[in-house]
Amino acid sequence: MLESQHPIRHTTPPHAQDVRPVGEILQDLWSNSETLARQEVKAALAQLDVRVANLKSALSKATINAGILYAGILSIVASLTLLLAKVVDPWLSAFIVGALLCVVSAVLYESEKKASSHEAGPGSPTTHIPQRRAKERER
Repeated sequence: MLESQHPIRHTTPPHAQDVRPVGEILQDLWSNSETLARQEVKAALAQLDVRVANLKSALSKATINAGILYAGILSIVASLTLLLAKVVDPWLSAFIVGALLCVVSAVLYESEKKASSHEAGPGSPTTHIPQRRAKERER
């Protein structure tokens, strides 16, 4: 009963002419592994080249769009200055609009600074770099 569940397979030994020396097998294995590694490196470099090209294209488009946006913002600022110049002197108009933009920029900077420190967390290495460097110097 056990013999029917697990039949014993009889294998014939390979012929002497079919047997390759171990050294030859290892040499083929090494050569094939080396070829495979080189092909994988070439494929990875090709993928990296494609990604870099796509990144360059996207970056150039973003730069052009940022330049156009900047020109539009400057036009709006000039329009506000000219509009305010109808009420006050032109130099005062430019000063008021410039000061207003500086205040808006400072508020945005501080809110971003607070948001980034909350995202990093209190024990994050990026939030306490000066203190960490001072502690390292004390050691």
